[in-house]
Amino acid sequence: MLLYITLSLWAMRPMAFVVRLSKPNCQEKCGNVTIPYPFGIGLECSADSSFTVSCRNITNPETPFLSSLNMEVLDISMDYSTITLNQLVSPLNCSLEQKGVYLGKSLSRTPFIFSRLYSVLAVLGCNNVVTLLSNGTTTAGGCVAICGYGSKSNDSGCNGVNCCKANIPLGLQTPQVIYRVIDSNNNNSSCGSLGLDDLERLREDEEKKYPEEKEAEYVCDQQCPAKGIYTPDERSRSKPQT
Repeated sequence: MLLYITLSLWAMRPMAFVVRLSKPNCQEKCGNVTIPYPFGIGLECSADSSFTVSCRNITNPETPFLSSLNMEVLDISMDYSTITLNQLVSPLNCSLEQKGVYLGKSLSRTPFIFSRLYSVLAVLGCNNVVTLLSNGTTTAGGCVAICGYGSKSNDSGCNGVNCCKANIPLGLQTPQVIYRVIDSNNNNSSCGSLGLDDLERLREDEEKKYPEEKEAEYVCDQQCPAKGIYTPDERSRSKPQT
């Protein structure tokens, strides 16, 4: 699953917008991932602690982590001002009683916000109604997924049969959802999984299922004008490449 985080322009203004891979005498890659400035491997090589990457020798090749969120870095693209991170999805344990869950880590103490350009709230499963809260207080959207037995999760384009989606609001930093089942005759407590997902990948992966331990991908979108500012229309024509 792709989750986008947007770096606000105000946080980037003090920085010099020079297009370069890394600071002088700094390591440019960790494993297969290039780490361009303002990100950097180690505090001395990054713009500040929000952009510090640690290169961990837990796999071969080494694995980069964004230190401020302690999440694995899958890709950084300065052309699209994006960073892609890795995290587990959130399983739903449904009942008639309304429940709540936070989607991943809060960004309230970081310069990042979740992007509404590339991400949607995606629910894979059925017999559930899900409401997205903006920063814990305001209803910002939601969707209902009914069960279409024998149908694949995206046969309907993720429009409510075994899968549903909802747009996310601008400025979201602490995504929280509340959910419950809609059919009291269905006693299955596992009614799906959810997260902030990449809409394009959601449509392409027909057989996508999110078991409890499946990993998801976050893409953090930093609106840094290093190569100009894209309009939403311009940026939606293609996806960032790894």
